[in-house]
Parts: sequence; C-alpha cells; structure tokens
Amino acid sequence: MSTSNTIGAIAEALAKAQGEMSNAAKDTKNPFFSSTYADLASVWTACRKPLADNSLAVTQLPEYDGVKVSVETILMHSSGEWISSTVSLTPGYTAKDGTFVKRTDPQSIGSALTYARRYALSAIVGIAPEDDDGNAASRGNGHHEEAPPPAQARPAAQGAKPAPQAVSPPVDPAFQQLNDRLRIAMNSLEQTGGDLTAHLKANYGGRKWRDLTREEQIGLVEAYEREANPPPEPEDAKAQDGKGGA
Repeated sequence: MSTSNTIGAIAEALAKAQGEMSNAAKDTKNPFFSSTYADLASVWTACRKPLADNSLAVTQLPEYDGVKVSVETILMHSSGEWISSTVSLTPGYTAKDGTFVKRTDPQSIGSALTYARRYALSAIVGIAPEDDDGNAASRGNGHHEEAPPPAQARPAAQGAKPAPQAVSPPVDPAFQQLNDRLRIAMNSLEQTGGDLTAHLKANYGGRKWRDLTREEQIGLVEAYEREANPPPEPEDAKAQDGKGGA
C-alpha cells in the first residue's frame, strides 16, 4: 500500500462515506451452487454515491505481464490526497498432482482481473459483502447455511480445557477462477443452472459441478469456452464457400 504525504482529509471523508454505505447486495445468481453473491457491479452500487457525495473517487488500473494479472486500486480525494494498493493473481489451476498450471487464455485473464477488482474495491472502501462463491469453495458445497443458535453457555468444570474453535479452510483461488470462467461462458451462451444440471446428468452421471474432479472441472470449463468462443473459420474454407456459391 502507498499513500500521499498526508491522509487527514481523505481519512475524514472516507469515514463519512463509510457511515453512509451499506453492504453490497447479493443479487448475482451462481447457477453452479444455486446461491447468490455480490458481484463487482453490486459493490460499485453500494459505494459509488457515498464516495461521490464526500468528494471521493476510485480508479482501478489493470496490468498483465504475461504471467500475473495485477489491479492497482487508487482511492482519491478532492484535496489531492490518495491511498492505493495493488492485488496480483496468477490465472491457473492446481492439477491433481498438486502442480500449479498457469493459464493465459483471455477468459482466465478476464476472470482473474474481475476477481481482483471486486475484492480490491471492497477492501479499500471498507465494504464487506458475504461472498457465497468463496464460502462454497472453502466448504466444498454451494449452500450457505445459517449457523444454529448457540446453546446456553454452561460453566466449565474446574480444570477442563476449552473446546477447540472451528477454523474454516481457506478459499481455493483455483476453484474460484474455474467457477468464474464457467459462469462467464454460460452467460455468453445464455444458459442457466438447469442447462448445466442437464449436461452433468447426461455426461457425468448426474454428479454436481462441485463434486467433479479437478480434471473434469477443467475439461467442462474448456468445452463451454470453446462453444462460447468458436475459432474463426480458416480463410481457405471461406474461399471454397465463395466458389461454391458462385
């Protein structure tokens, strides 16, 4: 993170803006988990007006060096003060043998950039949306369940050790990227979760997307991407078609 020489004015303005912000609405459907999450547009909707009303603005500058994608997010104030931070990700996935396989196709790069922009924007303005995609990846399922109400606390027996606290496993970024790539391809094809369910039933024995092996997930994503972005027709084939129609 880096800042201007002083941040007093921007800190005061951001504090006022945060008091006017609400959490980003979870209004984007994830067809693979039958859940919703706050996408980049929802985060912007939650913070745009409070920022503008307090003379604040945000710009996000993407970069790609052939391996990593980076997003520099700059929070600016009319006083000239600013705060910036950079998030970097390597598009790819973890293979079954544990090795990381890098991806350089446009869909993977775009997915990583969108993912980085969403989290960087949320962090710099202080919005904390509940991310069902991330929760699903970490839990291994796509359903967000409310925790049951805590039982009445009982006094611990003398000398008894406190019960260990459950710790959630970390989010798997590789799975998140595959999930985003599949969602983008399905949106391009105007397909829904029902279409995906039918495809899984016909080709994967009815198993759910989250239950496929990593190789199967990669194969499914690449198949959807090929259908959504077919390769251009070769020039010689076009020439043959022109002759046939003459």
